[in-house]
Amino acid sequence: MKHKLLWFSGLLLIIGIAFGYIEITYYQYLDEKNVLIESVFLPLSMLFVFLGALGVFLFIIRAIWLILKKT
Repeated sequence: MKHKLLWFSGLLLIIGIAFGYIEITYYQYLDEKNVLIESVFLPLSMLFVFLGALGVFLFIIRAIWLILKKT
């Protein structure tokens, strides 16, 4: 486990995608007044995907920084 940040970010991305799938499949519907009903899974999925993407971005920036530092 050399790249803990990358693994953790990937895990966050997978959890976020799973929450989004659960939201779309089971909890998102229109009620009798045509109002969209959503659960807490939508904000959670957005949060986890954002944090995972941020972690991947930081990993890439750090890798580039280390490569430039060696040269």
